[in-house]
Amino acid sequence: MSKNESTMIPLSRIKCVPDRKITAEANKKLQASMNSRIARGEKPLILPLLIDKCDEDGFKYKVVDGKCRYLALEKVGVTELCLGGEKTDMVYSDGDPRILAFAANDIRNNLSLQEQVDLINDLIESGREVPDIAAEIGSNPRWVARRANLKKLSVVWQ
Repeated sequence: MSKNESTMIPLSRIKCVPDRKITAEANKKLQASMNSRIARGEKPLILPLLIDKCDEDGFKYKVVDGKCRYLALEKVGVTELCLGGEKTDMVYSDGDPRILAFAANDIRNNLSLQEQVDLINDLIESGREVPDIAAEIGSNPRWVARRANLKKLSVVWQ
């Protein structure tokens, strides 16, 4: 598909596994914003979802970043999203989707220390090197290594 081409993708072909809860107040605001945009004839999303290809359980795509927005889309009755074209609802991730999701969630949500530790260790266990992770999230390798080492502390601390 070229940059100018677009195709509509049913939500039933997009896998979305929530990795955190959205507060009731934030969810209400998000849905109100989407409903308002739809009522004005606009697309419900201000920012596109970040997706990656997927080939499991009948899904063709998976949401990397924007999971709360995806769930809100379902609740307001959206059944398909545009991939590609000038006014896209979804864009492909460029790079390791876990790194992109970590960086986006940390910036927006100020991840807790435990969430940082878990995500960094998941990346390391999958074969990523500390300097690479640090470079991709814009941090110092020492900061990443310290977060990774916190997993080795006692269960009481965790």
